[in-house]
Parts: sequence; structure tokens; C-alpha cells
Amino acid sequence: MLPYFVGDEWRTPVPGVAARGRPYFAFAGRLVKEKGLDSLIPLMRRLPGVELLIAGGGPYEGELRRMARGMDNVEFLGYLRFEQLRKLYAGARALVAPSRMVETFGYVVLESHATGTPAIVPDLGGIADVVRTSGGGLIYGSGEELLEALRRLAGDDRLRKELGERARNAVDLHWTEEQHIARYLSYAGVGGHAAPTGSGRSGQGTGSALPRGRAGMS
Repeated sequence: MLPYFVGDEWRTPVPGVAARGRPYFAFAGRLVKEKGLDSLIPLMRRLPGVELLIAGGGPYEGELRRMARGMDNVEFLGYLRFEQLRKLYAGARALVAPSRMVETFGYVVLESHATGTPAIVPDLGGIADVVRTSGGGLIYGSGEELLEALRRLAGDDRLRKELGERARNAVDLHWTEEQHIARYLSYAGVGGHAAPTGSGRSGQGTGSALPRGRAGMS
């Protein structure tokens, strides 16, 4: 099976990440019920010292905004440009991807991992497999486990640093364009070819932005 990959533009250092008054978690993706934000937003009432920043848009946005009404720690950012999205990931305690559907891969996790940011994901499908492979995040099986994961990463700088380093290293180890092309050539029975340079991604996956693109496209 060919691995997905993140291009070099994702893996370069992220400049100018401004600190916020409170630590925050990030969500990036299409705002549909299947993405599970309706299970995450209510938990933020129990974490008043932490913010949830939501990048993207979609048909479920109105309902999610109603759910978050009166909460000063949930913010909807709309669609973000590529560099804005990278900064969102890089400054976050973690990406949270609370999908309730079986994701075939979980490209959005690779995006956050490439910026050195861990992920919190459900024990479901390919999105959990990515985190198991990387070791760069926490996997939960229930709402209470999700809340505990949020609390741990919000308050433990050492854990955040350790998981973030694992996440970033795993991208270099498993999900580069060079590895993707080498694997493709191996499957095709072609040897002795150097991988071309450049940037890109394999397929659309579940990612939230294309290079120079917008968040929330998946």
C-alpha cells in the first residue's frame, strides 16, 4: 500500500507563532456532523482555562455555533490560508480530530504532525493507525477519555513536547514525498531511480488544506 505524504512546504519551520492568553486546541476540517465536533464542544465547558479554535466551514456550522453560544473559549475561524493553518497547528497544544466516522487515513493528522503538533483522536479506523504509528498523540475510546486527554495535554508541557517531537520525527520517517515515490517505483518494479523533488500529497485523504489552500476542504 502506498503511504500518503506531506510535501516539504509542510515540514519547514513555522515562523511567527504568536502566543495567546490561554492554551488552545485546534480543529481543522469540514464542519459536518460526522466530524464529531458536537461531542467536543460541550467538553470545553469543563475546561474554562483552555480554548478550542475551529478552522473550516460546512453545513453543520450553524448548529455548532448555537451549541457554543455563550462560551468564550470556543472560536470559529472560518477558512484559513496555508500559512495561517500551519501557525494554528504549531501553536496548539494538540490537534483534536473527534471524527465519529471511519477515516481511511487521517491526512489532517499528518498536517499537524509536520508542524510538530501531537493529535488527539478516537480509536477508530485509519486516523488512530496514524497516531499509533507515530507515537505522537493520544487515542481515546469514550467522552471521558477524551476529556482526560485534553486535560493532560493542556497542563503537561513535558508531555506536549515529547509527543510533538515524536510526531515531527515520524513524518520524516514514514510520510515524505521521497518515500512515497520510492515505494511507488518499487511496486512498479522500477529500480535505481532517484526520487524527483517538489511538494505534494497523495490523494485527498481527510486533510484540511492543500498547499496555499484553505482549511476545511475535507
